[in-house]
Amino acid sequence: FFISLAAVSTGAVKVNFFAFDSYRVFYIDVETNPGTSLHQMQDKLLFIEKKMRAAAKPNEIRAVATAAGRANNKTGDHLGRILVTLKPQDGSYREIDEFIEAIRPSVTNIQDIYNVNIVTFSDVPKAASIKVRLRGDDFDEIGNAVKGLKKILSTMEAVNEIKVDDNAGSMQLSF
Repeated sequence: FFISLAAVSTGAVKVNFFAFDSYRVFYIDVETNPGTSLHQMQDKLLFIEKKMRAAAKPNEIRAVATAAGRANNKTGDHLGRILVTLKPQDGSYREIDEFIEAIRPSVTNIQDIYNVNIVTFSDVPKAASIKVRLRGDDFDEIGNAVKGLKKILSTMEAVNEIKVDDNAGSMQLSF
């Protein structure tokens, strides 16, 4: 007992009551147009990783793993996910939200990338999200409407995350 008390009092054992250290882990989910091969997707993920590393400060990133073929619980050759872990916060590194905001322009504005979502484990909704559904029969027209809506929303200061979750819906047989 006295040895443990001495270890705490001399600072040999760190004491941090009510510590809250959010996970310093996040995903970058990437979606390209259908028809992209797994090899092409992996190349795009590595390109995004390179852009992210260039926007990071030296030694800020602990590890990065890329996976082509899966993102956001969906599978497909045109999907990919980059898992990023940052080094533990010791006062010399940016908070995870600051890091993400610093890299966001580098990883979201890339040619031939249809959609990029950055997701953290510590995401706490700061405001209620708004869901907009665009429906129709002409996929090209819907795609153009989505691009236009994203362009308008990206100019709004209060909008900080635009997620596109499109799917072809379920198969239907009509008579």
